[in-house]
Amino acid sequence: MRWLTSIPMLWLLLPLIALILLSSYGVIPQWGQHAEQVAWTDTAQWYKVAVEDYAVEREKTWRYEVSLLNEHKHTYLYIRKDSLRPMPERGDTLWVYTQWHKADSISSFDYQQYLLRKGISGTGYANSRRWITANKCQVTIRDAQALRHRLMLRYKEVGITGNEHSVLSAMTLGYREELDPDIRQSFQRSGAAHILAVSGLHTGIVYMVVLWLFTLFRRFKPLYANRLHKFLLSGVIIASMVAYAALTGWSPSVTRSVIMIALVEIARVLHRQPFSMNTLIAAAFFILFFRPQDLYSISLQLSFAAVAAILLIEPSLRRLFPLYGLHGHWYTIANYIRTLITVSVAATLGTMPLSLYYFHQVSHYFLLTNLTVLPLTTILVEGAFLLFTIGWLPFIGTAIGWVLQHLTHLMNNYIHHIEQLPFAVSDGLADEGHLIAMYTIIILATIMLRRITQ
Repeated sequence: MRWLTSIPMLWLLLPLIALILLSSYGVIPQWGQHAEQVAWTDTAQWYKVAVEDYAVEREKTWRYEVSLLNEHKHTYLYIRKDSLRPMPERGDTLWVYTQWHKADSISSFDYQQYLLRKGISGTGYANSRRWITANKCQVTIRDAQALRHRLMLRYKEVGITGNEHSVLSAMTLGYREELDPDIRQSFQRSGAAHILAVSGLHTGIVYMVVLWLFTLFRRFKPLYANRLHKFLLSGVIIASMVAYAALTGWSPSVTRSVIMIALVEIARVLHRQPFSMNTLIAAAFFILFFRPQDLYSISLQLSFAAVAAILLIEPSLRRLFPLYGLHGHWYTIANYIRTLITVSVAATLGTMPLSLYYFHQVSHYFLLTNLTVLPLTTILVEGAFLLFTIGWLPFIGTAIGWVLQHLTHLMNNYIHHIEQLPFAVSDGLADEGHLIAMYTIIILATIMLRRITQ
């Protein structure tokens, strides 16, 4: 049995494979979807519902996530806008006259399946005469969603509005409901869609900020000099990252990042290798163990593919471009640019097959986009963190808001111009066979590249 020890993380890999196979045959997703089904009716009737989340504005309606009190199911309720009466708020209980429907598919996208995986059974609609308030929420709701809502209002208080507000809310707080469809398309076609989804990039920036703050920028050695202090510091950092994941809504990509950061911190305390495929496999195991339906999450698949490609491909790409004869600041600058390029190329190679499979397009100017957008993203996330911590000081919050508004506007315009360049994107279709073939080619090319650069 000595050969078992040579296989990394086998005790995690085998259960992970079992979960994947079980999910592939539909046992877990069908069980989860059955638990969320609503008793459909042919006619409208009165339902008592509780408003679970803040309203999302649409062109003619407000969308609410509600729970049916008699069935304990969750649905989307669209209520027509009415300027003559106050709209429901989170925590209110309503009587609503509606009929619940299964969501219609959008082109080839199975929207009903997508909602079921989010725990949403279906949708309903009510005009201004078809709902009444049963109980008004009288208490202040204190949880992660309420805090996120207050932070989004904080953006508006310091002058961040329009598309800049929606983009910044998506980048830093994981709230994407207000994004304009044209903005989504621009980011996707320019190769910057990952900027709008809080993922490893954003979580890593927050992690570095938290690490710097709790070590006073590594200038106060007693905070991290001995093992006990490292243990306490790691505990505080992990707790802070868990709180950030809750603030952003526990998206699969953020959950993956936080689990990996927790494992990195544990490895750092124990003086083990902090960042490896073992860490990624462990994160996948824990996520799928508690939420096996996330296997079908596109964001999770893209997130894991990008990180795996960075771990496996990026070191070889970096060795292809050695920095000879550079020292000091010149070496630092050149190494930073090289890292931006190699990480972008590796992540794009890892996610390109999935992008073709799900979105049927690939951006050609992803390098041109990332060389500018990634540094801007770092500044924006750090600036938002600064706004939330010291923005209450007189004039400071307004000044930070002005900078964030204009930098986000600059980024949006830059991405729009990239999208308008000739041959910015290629459209194409890919099925399961193409997906397997592309990843096979990428894996074989990676093996050859590693041998060449060793």
